[in-house]
Formats: sequence, structure tokens, C-alpha cells
Amino acid sequence: PTSIKRDLKNENLFGLGKTSVSWHKDSGLQDFSSIAVYHTILQDEGNNRYDRDYEYDNKSLKNGKGSQNNTPWRVALRVGGENNAKTPALAVPLPGGSLYYLLDDFNHTREHAVLSGSNQLRYSSTHRVAREGCGTWQYIRDKCDSVLSSCRYIIMSASSTAVPEKRDSKVKESDLSTAKRKKMMVKEVRAHQQLITEIEFEWLRQWCIQGQRHARLHPFWHRPIERLQESYKQLECFSLIAIQILKDSSMTVEKKTPGVSEDIFDVMIEGIEERMRLRVAWHERLQDPIFASLPPETQPFNCPVLDRTTTDKKCEMTEDLHSLINNLRKWRSSFVNQKEGNFGRDKATIASGGQENSSSPIRKKKKNNAKQSSSLTKKEQRKVASNWKNMLSIMGKN
Repeated sequence: PTSIKRDLKNENLFGLGKTSVSWHKDSGLQDFSSIAVYHTILQDEGNNRYDRDYEYDNKSLKNGKGSQNNTPWRVALRVGGENNAKTPALAVPLPGGSLYYLLDDFNHTREHAVLSGSNQLRYSSTHRVAREGCGTWQYIRDKCDSVLSSCRYIIMSASSTAVPEKRDSKVKESDLSTAKRKKMMVKEVRAHQQLITEIEFEWLRQWCIQGQRHARLHPFWHRPIERLQESYKQLECFSLIAIQILKDSSMTVEKKTPGVSEDIFDVMIEGIEERMRLRVAWHERLQDPIFASLPPETQPFNCPVLDRTTTDKKCEMTEDLHSLINNLRKWRSSFVNQKEGNFGRDKATIASGGQENSSSPIRKKKKNNAKQSSSLTKKEQRKVASNWKNMLSIMGKN
């Protein structure tokens, strides 16, 4: 509500004062498209003119300070990327009725912010060229329908039945090689993990953080949000099935599901780790005191499928993602060791003249190293093999 006054955060990087909109790049836009912003300021009561004759205090602008009556609204510009603090930022005063543009590659290489001026109210209208095909209800609805209807291999693997052939498929399932089946199972798991993360952080959490008042004012979105919650539940059920298959495949050779590979373990580990990282960041965001100071109707509210007090293990994933990731790594290690066990024993037997020497120190060391590396994803193994961290530390010392 406009009647509620909040203390704005300071721009601490360059000392530019209070920020109404923090440093950012606009997202979801067509590449190299222009951005136009119209800006006007509501004057004090009895004074409805634009502030084109506003008196600016250059010294206050330079220091990022100024009294409530003489500090203008400004747009700040800075270089994007990791080294943005090395190049000084630019702050441009914005009289009421101003119109400014961000052209060509500006939004790709630069960031901008809005610096608060006086205690007068500012209204702005931003005009962008949005990227089509994403960020809309039709987009996420169709994506849910497509992904949820494509989980044939994992579901059928869990039930130990034949995979039904698609009517429009030109290739018969019986003609698919084992390698092809592995790729298609990995594709299914990756699509489901990416979608469950997108629904949680781009839709459900974004909806709940706006508060009950916002939800009441947008009744159109009630049913779409309910459908997304239903899709989220279905994706959780799929994830539990996939996790159970991976667990069974790590136990014994007899329980190993055809088509399961290390790649499926990797996709599941990476997807859950990404979700855990985003949840930590989201939790930190909600700790901002500003939320507690808002009226109850505008405070974030709990989402039924995300903020649960109890978990149904049959159809809901555990909230302890850290333990789940550790289990997946153990199962991956066991799966890899089972697959490579016979081959490793044959090599050891040949090297020892027909007898396997399991007590050899070299043998034990290699075994421990293999066990440790088999719990890592292929991406993590490549990082270890390249010794990337050591190289960075050496470069930093020089």
C-alpha cells in the first residue's frame, strides 16, 4: 500500500544513497531489444506541476546524500560482471516527466538501479520486448503436460512391464538399443528435475511471497496455481520412483533395472543440489526484517506443497535434501563398484599370478580412491582430474 512508508536500503558499493530498485539487468527479454522507462513524480499537496525546475544540489549528488527536500530521483548505471566495482558508477538525475532508453546491448553488458530522491512518490512505466514462449501460464501449462506425459521409461521400469509404444512413434521400442534406452531415461529424469525446480522457484514461491492481499486481487491465477501445485505433487511422485529405482539398482545385480546408468545418478544429484542451494538462498531472503514489518495480508504465506510440517514418504519427497544427496552418492558408488567389480578382480588376479592379493597396500589404496571417486558425478570427477582449484591457488599467489 502506498500509505506505508518503508526505510529503503543503502547502495553501499558506491555510496549512492537509498535505492528504490537495486542493481539488476532486465530478464526474459528478446536479445538486444530496447527498454523504455517513463517516470513521473507526485508533488506535495497543492503542487501538481512536474519538477522540471527542480533545484539539484551537486554536492549532495556526489556524496549520495542530501536532505529530503533537495535530493532528486536518479537512475544509476554501472558495468556488469565480476569487475563492476572497479569502474565508477554513473548517476543521472530524473526530473518528473522524464523518458529514458536502454538501447542495443546495454542490458547485456550493464546494470541499472533507481536511486530514491525526496519523500515524494514516484510512478514509472517500463516498456520492454518480451521473449515469446516462456514466462506465461500457457507456457508452463503446456510444459507440465508435455513432461508429465513423457515419463514412460522410468514408470515402466518401476513396474517391470514393457514400455508402451507411442502411436506416433516411427521407431519401435523393441528396436531400441540399451544405449538408446539409457539416453532416453536420462532425458526423462533431467526434464522432470528441471521442471520441479522451475515450478517451485519461478512460480509457487514467487506467488506466495506476494501475500494474501495480492492473491485476493488476482483471482484469475487461483486455478493455475492450484494446477501447478498438482503438477508439483506428480513430479514428486515421479522423483520418488526414480530414487527407489536407483536405490534398488545399487543393492544387487538381480535388482538392477535395465537402462540405469551413472548418468541418471548424476542428473538426480545435480538437480537436487541445485534445489537445495536455491532453498537456502530463498530462506535467507525471507529473513529480511522488511517482511515482518509488513501488514499481515501483505506478508509471505506458506505454500501447501512446499511448507509442510509433516511428510508422507509414499508420495512426498523428504525436506532433508542434504541427507538424500548423501544417500544418492553412496548408492552411486555401490552401483559403479558392482559394475566394475568383476573387471577389477580379474585384473588383480592376473597381476598376482592367479591369486587375488586383496591385502596389498597398493591394492587397498587404489580401492579407496576408486570408492571415493565413484560417489562423485562425472562433472565433479573432471574438476578433480583437472586439479582446477590448485591451479587457481597457484595463479592467485603469482
